[in-house]
Amino acid sequence: MLNRDEVPLAQQIAIEEGAMRDFDVRIAQVDDIVRAATAKGHARTASQLAGKQDKAHAQLVTQRQAIAERIAKLKGEQAGIEARKACTFAELGRGLGDCQAVRQRRL
Repeated sequence: MLNRDEVPLAQQIAIEEGAMRDFDVRIAQVDDIVRAATAKGHARTASQLAGKQDKAHAQLVTQRQAIAERIAKLKGEQAGIEARKACTFAELGRGLGDCQAVRQRRL
């Protein structure tokens, strides 16, 4: 398993978003089981399935929420890095402009 520090933020976000899509599919599958039984007119079976699937559904939703929170944190980190990068480039640009002005004065 890769260390979190060894994987760039964009890749970490992509990995977490893939995991979230997987949970979305799994949640939909759990919901579809109950819907299918209800659609076929099996109310008692649908009710029993719903009772059994509630816990699984709740666990999947909780895990999905944790992934969504990790994605939000990673995107926040990424935005901070981009902001610092933009400031550094701006400062570097001003510095280069100052260097060029000094060089022109020397000539």
